[in-house]
Amino acid sequence: MKKVLIKNGTIVTATDEFKGDLLLADGKIAAIGGAIDASSADEVYDAEGKYVMPGGVDQHTHFDFSFGDTTCVGWEGSPAAVVSGTTTIIDFVNQKVGSSLKASIDEYQKNKVDGNACCDYGYHGVVYDANDALFEEIEHMPEYGVTSLKLFMAYRGQPYHCDDDAVLKALQASKKSGVTIMVHAESADMIASHLGDFRPEVLLVLGSGLGFLGDRVEARTCVSYADIPHFRASTAPGHEGRFVFGELRGKRVAVMQGRMHCYEGYTMEDAAYACRVIRLLGAKTMIVTNAAGAVNTEYSAGDLMLISDHIKLFDFGPLWGPNIEEFGTRFPDMSNVYSPRLRALAKEVAREQELTLQEGVYMYFPGPQFETPAEVRAARILGADAVGMSTAPEAIAAAHCGYEILGVTLCANMAAGVLPQPLSGEEVNEMAEQSAPHFSSLILGCLERL
Repeated sequence: MKKVLIKNGTIVTATDEFKGDLLLADGKIAAIGGAIDASSADEVYDAEGKYVMPGGVDQHTHFDFSFGDTTCVGWEGSPAAVVSGTTTIIDFVNQKVGSSLKASIDEYQKNKVDGNACCDYGYHGVVYDANDALFEEIEHMPEYGVTSLKLFMAYRGQPYHCDDDAVLKALQASKKSGVTIMVHAESADMIASHLGDFRPEVLLVLGSGLGFLGDRVEARTCVSYADIPHFRASTAPGHEGRFVFGELRGKRVAVMQGRMHCYEGYTMEDAAYACRVIRLLGAKTMIVTNAAGAVNTEYSAGDLMLISDHIKLFDFGPLWGPNIEEFGTRFPDMSNVYSPRLRALAKEVAREQELTLQEGVYMYFPGPQFETPAEVRAARILGADAVGMSTAPEAIAAAHCGYEILGVTLCANMAAGVLPQPLSGEEVNEMAEQSAPHFSSLILGCLERL
């Protein structure tokens, strides 16, 4: 029996952390103590200044998995796991359409894992072809070492999408075998379950000062972002963080009382996520509003600006990564993100309401700091009329998935350097509140004409 003694390490258990020794006998822990006699050990290692702890178990990996334009590393990458302390990997294996799950796992084992894995491993099965044979197979999965199964309730139209009947049958089969069922749900389906037969026509994204419009929605149903899978919290001041569904000026609307900004620590994909979800529910028009700083020196604080175009130069965009084909093409045209038809409609409404309506280019900055005077000068040179910290991520994603878009900016202040005074968030909020009557009047008038 070979004995190995590890001395003077910081031993970490599930419940404790202490300085001590650990004795192994034939690879198994034989003793843990404060000071174990080294005379009986075949090998002694000094772990002073080091941690002695159990190997990690990575229970969610996707080796050798391709999705869109992305391909994950294969099992030849498993040494990196071991070096960093992971000694067991639980990988997802996709069932091949037309094949059994066991046959798919056996093939994966032979072609991908054998000869490449350098640590312990196990598998989660992923259902790609839900049928009666698969449900029967679930009852026997533990016999060949697979005790967990993943189902997709999202991505309707794809072969791996499971309808309610398939989910029910899988759950019934798993009850007999003890297999754990995991479900990849999707936000649109969750929201739809709250709405019954209601489907929105218009997505209304409310910027600073316009949140109250959500309270004017008739026959409304409110859904908190916190209750929606994959949604992020809206942390900006004055952003309530919920959807309001119902009727507003005769249109079926989904109103966002609060949006996600990248400066909150979110990706552009996070910021754009809501417009994709509501598109799946049927909306075809998006009205997006914001408060921004005026760059154009002919503008005044309090002016409304119709967005004709935008400039986004910073960071990756919301379309970065694998393309979602059900929304749009890999390389979407951005020539007319903001609909000429809806801009003409907005101008007509403004004339009837005797509102001054500027028209110009919005430039996106990630924030949360206000732009510097030099950045504002650069924006002016590039052709921007206003600068802000939102809208572009949503607009890009919305254009990609086929929305007709109307964008309106409240110039809540003059941008940095235009006037000789510092900027503040309080100033923006005050102007948003003052401008709310004519800002909301314009938006509601446009909504009526859609």
